[in-house]
Amino acid sequence: MKKTILVIVFLCFLSYSSAQQILRTELGNVFYGTNKYKTEYNSPEGTPYLNESFTPAKINDISKTHFVRFNGYSGEVEVKVSEGRVVVLNEGDFFAIKLLDGSNTEYQTLSYLDEKGKRKHSFFQLLSNSEGYKLYLKQKVNYYKEVKAEAYKEAQPPRFKPGKPEFYFSTANDPKELTLIPQKTNGFLKLFPEKSQELKKFIKSKKLKLNRKEDLMSIFEYLKT
Repeated sequence: MKKTILVIVFLCFLSYSSAQQILRTELGNVFYGTNKYKTEYNSPEGTPYLNESFTPAKINDISKTHFVRFNGYSGEVEVKVSEGRVVVLNEGDFFAIKLLDGSNTEYQTLSYLDEKGKRKHSFFQLLSNSEGYKLYLKQKVNYYKEVKAEAYKEAQPPRFKPGKPEFYFSTANDPKELTLIPQKTNGFLKLFPEKSQELKKFIKSKKLKLNRKEDLMSIFEYLKT
């Protein structure tokens, strides 16, 4: 019985090791695995990626151009190291990723607290880097399980679908601590008690919304004055 258990544990370890290998590269420790989401999630419709194709990018200060894509469901950044070979960046490390597609877009990998207060790690698009504040956009993709057909309910295949964008900011005093921006104005104003009244007037006069990135960029530009 004991031998049987040891064999099962060993086989499980081999299975995990073959699915995800740790490699030491110029990007630090990365994880190599197959493009597994199609089998793990029963060939769902849609995609967990912000863009299926890989985009040329500069990562940190490395001179070499890499090709990256972003998994909005897992929060992982994938790097194509050769044809048919993709690695995942280590979530414990910081990466600044600047796309070379003409968009001038920059992503950063950061830790954060989600809406349930759980510590997680993901990539964020840097929207603005004004004096005193950094504004970030988190683009999410949600996964929906298969729904069986019932009376008055149509069947739905398993699928990935873009979620609502979330916005975060950090301060110069604590640049690695991200704060989720509330969708309600009163909750947002409580984050800036010393400027709450003038900020309230500014938001109202400009008819700004806290769920629009252009409006938030205007608000944080105003905050530095």
